[in-house]
Amino acid sequence: MLGRTDASYQKHFLLSAVIRGQCFAWRASSCASLVLVDLTAGDGKGVVLPQPDFFLDALSWSTPEILQRMASEIVSVVVVLCEAHAGRRIQLQQQFPQATVLAHSDMLLPVLKAMSPQYSLVLSDPNGLRGHNIAVMEALAAQRWVTDFVCTFNENAWQRVMGLQPPLALAAPIVHQAFATQAQYRWMGNPQCWRRRLHKTYVARTRHVMHQSNNFRYRVLVVSNFLSQVITRKRHTFWEVFS
Repeated sequence: MLGRTDASYQKHFLLSAVIRGQCFAWRASSCASLVLVDLTAGDGKGVVLPQPDFFLDALSWSTPEILQRMASEIVSVVVVLCEAHAGRRIQLQQQFPQATVLAHSDMLLPVLKAMSPQYSLVLSDPNGLRGHNIAVMEALAAQRWVTDFVCTFNENAWQRVMGLQPPLALAAPIVHQAFATQAQYRWMGNPQCWRRRLHKTYVARTRHVMHQSNNFRYRVLVVSNFLSQVITRKRHTFWEVFS
């Protein structure tokens, strides 16, 4: 299920600024190979921007397009897109023929090992909590090359799960399973837990929860060993930084 709404362009603008900032900050200190990864690529389509005039319907850059545009600006960059839906993978392959398209993020680690990058920047932008595939992110963080992460975190979904009350002993199994989910994802509300689990120096989080839809109110997290000026220049206004 795609979580795109008319307001998605705001998230696309923010992610584009953050990803560009991190990539250029890395490139300023190293000419080594760089891999950009989208764990939840979708169909590669943006959304219509608020109409600038009566004749032009401009589209925002989707997350795969943000990564591919970075690859066109910086040398030695490879783009990897992960998408479980077969039809969307076909669309991605047609729209971004230079990118490597994978059926699932579980396939990512051996592919990156074969590429032997020095640095990878991983974008995780799912609708819910499970879609982040934390196990894959932890495996990437443990490799010999440096991997940093940019995540959109659905605060609405997390608060809904955290609001569950302990079930009665005779409650249906699905109720007990839902309550177990609460324990599984409780740590996600603590920025320091993201930093520790992914073995990073910093985590930057947008100070305010942004609204895309009634079911998707989100913050952006940057879990990294360094922070670009896109973040540090607005550290006391737009971002909060934990170390």
